[in-house]
Amino acid sequence: MAKRYLNSFASGELDPKLLGRAELDQYANGLKTGTNVLLLPQGGAKRRPGMKYLATLPGACRLARFAFNTEQEYLLVWSNLLLQVYESDALITQVVSPYTAAQVGALNWAQSADTMVVFHQDVATRRLLRGALGADPITTDGSTTTVVVAHPSHGLADGTEIGISGIDAAVGGVPVAELNTSHAIATIDGSLGSNPVATTFGSRNVVVTITAHPFVVNERVELDMLTGVGGIPASDINKVVTITAKTTNTITFVAENTADANASGGGTSGTWSAPDKYEITVTTASTSATSGGGSVGKAWALSDLTDADSGVKFENVPQFDFRDDTSPAPADEVQRIQFGGTWATGDKFRLTLDNRRTGSIVYDGADVDQNARGMQDALRQIARTVRIGDTQFRSFFYLDGVELELKVEHETGAVGGSDSYLVTFEGNDGAKDWPLLTVEVLKSTSGTLATEEVIAGGTQLEDVFSATRGYAGAGTFYQGRLWLTKLKSRPATVLASQSQDFFNFDVSDANDGDAIDATGQSDPVLHILAERSLFLLTAGGEVTLGGNREDAITPTNIRFKINARYGTTAVRPITVGGRPIYVDRTNRNIRQLAYALESDSVESAEVSVFSQHLINTPVDMDVLRNSDADYALVVMTDGTLAAMVYNQDQAVVGWTKCETSGTVERVAVVDDAAYFAVLRTINGSSVRYLEKWDSSFYTDAAEQQSASATTSWSGFSHLEAATVSVRGDQMSLANNTVASGALTTEFEVSAIEVGLPFTTTVEPMPPVVGRKTRISRCEVDLVSSRGVLVGGFKVKPKFFPEVLGLPPLLEGLHAMTVRGWDERATVSITQTEPQPMTVRSMLLEVE
Repeated sequence: MAKRYLNSFASGELDPKLLGRAELDQYANGLKTGTNVLLLPQGGAKRRPGMKYLATLPGACRLARFAFNTEQEYLLVWSNLLLQVYESDALITQVVSPYTAAQVGALNWAQSADTMVVFHQDVATRRLLRGALGADPITTDGSTTTVVVAHPSHGLADGTEIGISGIDAAVGGVPVAELNTSHAIATIDGSLGSNPVATTFGSRNVVVTITAHPFVVNERVELDMLTGVGGIPASDINKVVTITAKTTNTITFVAENTADANASGGGTSGTWSAPDKYEITVTTASTSATSGGGSVGKAWALSDLTDADSGVKFENVPQFDFRDDTSPAPADEVQRIQFGGTWATGDKFRLTLDNRRTGSIVYDGADVDQNARGMQDALRQIARTVRIGDTQFRSFFYLDGVELELKVEHETGAVGGSDSYLVTFEGNDGAKDWPLLTVEVLKSTSGTLATEEVIAGGTQLEDVFSATRGYAGAGTFYQGRLWLTKLKSRPATVLASQSQDFFNFDVSDANDGDAIDATGQSDPVLHILAERSLFLLTAGGEVTLGGNREDAITPTNIRFKINARYGTTAVRPITVGGRPIYVDRTNRNIRQLAYALESDSVESAEVSVFSQHLINTPVDMDVLRNSDADYALVVMTDGTLAAMVYNQDQAVVGWTKCETSGTVERVAVVDDAAYFAVLRTINGSSVRYLEKWDSSFYTDAAEQQSASATTSWSGFSHLEAATVSVRGDQMSLANNTVASGALTTEFEVSAIEVGLPFTTTVEPMPPVVGRKTRISRCEVDLVSSRGVLVGGFKVKPKFFPEVLGLPPLLEGLHAMTVRGWDERATVSITQTEPQPMTVRSMLLEVE
């Protein structure tokens, strides 16, 4: 008699080591194979979205989300020395970046409103700011672009050659190399248009050749005239200007400030006054304007938070004595006491150091050594005496918790008013910049006293992050503070800014609002996460940072609590359902941190234990939230993608594998859409594409077009020579090969999708293992599907339309007969056509 087995797929693809473990609850709902499908929390599975082609990337990169608010989100693409910003799938601007291709993989970041702080241990911490000024950029296709730079009063004749130094990296962050030469020679040509502001000097334009730099509104650009070129002094043109407006083919500059605008004009007469305009007019057809949509009127800036010239910088950086070969050499403070005028034996004076006064010191007109001993003893009288041995005592001066010993020696000169003495600040803390001694004459007819610094004391203390010591590698915003950690030279330390003052790290008097400098465990910190609690993920364990009970964290109550000892890797963690998800240090397990009521503590649980075979050295991950469920998307080093459906309330955790014709390298989720950097081989060459999961697409690296019904389609050069899957008017057409960016369909269609094919597979675990069985009947419950095969046989619609064409969608239960006996009998559901597929469940009858 046949036994019926009803399968859902909520447990996902199970590790082959679980084959035959039918006693497990997950087994009955598990898959032997789940490829290119996403699980539904209700138990079904659906074809993963196709990957829409967006752009060709400049090289290896890192993807990130920038969320200005709930309505405005951007995709950041970090590549070699370049940051590109996308909005609504379109490139809206790019900014010069300090990060090389080798460094972008180690980037980390934290964001609050319009400000993102970007971290790398080898590069000074940057602030990425989306400002409120500007408009979308003018870009070019990469060819050389001729532009016209016009100003109203140069007073130059036609044919005069001048030098333009170009775009100043120190001013606008744009390398000079983006001009065709670092000092381009421009020719004045009155035939190329008129000045934007009428002048008495006529119509003259400075013509400059510039390569394809995407000028952006509010970008600072410096235009310099060079001395000795054309006989025009450099002072005649030396303007720092800001782009303030843009039309399709014109960028208008305005002088940045009055001082810049009032330079002498042209060496003849007149002045330039704000707001005189400088205009760049694009004159080649290769240049086009790109629409920025909601970003019109927005400017982006990437500034160095350790550079005072950047406007906003870190202040009061904590210092530390590293005491190694690269530490600054310590130097004891040395000060001089100079006696002047006439001093006689019995005259008196006293010294003061930091408001602490000695008693009266008697001058000896016959013995300089006695004077030195007298000043030294007087200074030591204001010191504390500490025992350093059974019979030895030593006097130290204590100031603000530091330890100091003062030594006084005669320097030069004879007694009587022309002698001087050196005071050396010794002891553990003598090597620092001490306040200058002050002197007071108590009794003398004409004697004078003066002090001066001879050697400025210098300690081995230095900033905890710097070009020498490296920088923070991770950070976050929490409880009104910016938290920094993963410091290259202090990897276990955590720093927090002053409360509500993100860039001020003054620890000061350790008041509640002061900055925090704390080291509470020894393992190097790799990540810091701010959720309901503040978590540190280290190489050796998982730590919670907190204060006293529910109090905010302060300098005096900060506590480090070790929750587990699994450790983590460099892969940036994510949060799913309010719980941190991370890769543990084995590189084979995905774990989550969650509060456990039973133990009243945070515990780490493995969420990939039943699908461990899919986890193979992750390199990147993010979380996708859509109308179906929450999905953790984990990119592996082999270029595959593991997708975990997660619903903690219903205890739903299941994994599937997604793969493509290429290597997925990076992932980021922006505005509830998943974006990927994909390495593909096209026409024999390696290319990297920016692609996006889109549920209306059914192929990869895909592009959709619509037109009047035709068989000839073009515009697919990014798939040159590739064998592609074609979908026309929702029908599956024959596979094709792209030639010269075009292809021909077998009949006319008015809408087409062209992309790389992929296969979906849903195969449940065999219900019986250990004896030969036969699946006599299989019922598959389908929802809005086409082109589905069960056991290798195509599922046919229950009815056909009277007119041949697009077949109807498959709905409801479809019974299939499966033949043959097997010790591990099961049935696979596959789909090779670019069509929708959702499988609600599967019923097997086993004999």
